[in-house]
Amino acid sequence: MTSGSRARRAPRRDLVRAAVLEVLQAIAPELDTTRLDADRPLREQVDLDSIDWLNVLLRLRDRLQVPIPDSDYGRLTSLNAIVDYLGAPSRHRRSATGDKATGADPLATRIHRLPGNVEVAVRPARPEDLPQEAEFFRHLSAESRYKRFMAAIGELPEKKLRALASADASRQIALVATAREGADEIEVGIASYAVAPDARSCEMAIVLDDGWHHSGLAGVMMADLIDVARHAGLERMDGYVLASNQEMIRFARQLGFTTRHDPDDPRTVLIERSL
Repeated sequence: MTSGSRARRAPRRDLVRAAVLEVLQAIAPELDTTRLDADRPLREQVDLDSIDWLNVLLRLRDRLQVPIPDSDYGRLTSLNAIVDYLGAPSRHRRSATGDKATGADPLATRIHRLPGNVEVAVRPARPEDLPQEAEFFRHLSAESRYKRFMAAIGELPEKKLRALASADASRQIALVATAREGADEIEVGIASYAVAPDARSCEMAIVLDDGWHHSGLAGVMMADLIDVARHAGLERMDGYVLASNQEMIRFARQLGFTTRHDPDDPRTVLIERSL
């Protein structure tokens, strides 16, 4: 590489380095970034579990608009490794969307490999999914249903289930995550949005099967939902979270959402982010 080409790459690398440090600081506010060893694995220096780490990479992918295939996550261990990878010209990275998708359609099925080598498929809900979705909601714990709907409910009305199966991303969409359980495909998560009357913003919601909490699934589903909303031309994503649900509030902040108390209801927090 010539000195001229190195000089041209320097601003990009500086931008990437600043972005990485900012994302790390947002997820680990107590971190002193000036004390990081750029060549030492970050997880030896920052108190991040596997799911926090996955959220770091998802947020960088979203912020810098750089594809990061699941298969490359294991290479991004140190600050310098991340900067080298994300700062390189796109031709030096694998041409992928971060996950395998069938074509360029944002509504195509995406296959994700989660920590622990667990594979899930994320795709739009379909009318034929109604029995499976009803079963999914029926088997959620009372606590999970309450956190999702902010009310004690047993089963979702059929009208609500049918609305989830809409595939018109300009009005509303539901993405379902499925995994193999023996010979069966089971539904393990639903992430959805409904477009606001201004046609510029949307309200999101996400719920996972209780056994899939802390699996990394919520992060990849939200990344997919944001991608679909962005392709639909939406400019902002909002959501309402119980103020007592600190885990969800922390997760939203990791994904770049700002948070503020709902002035109309002290029990809830409004989360917002630009698309």
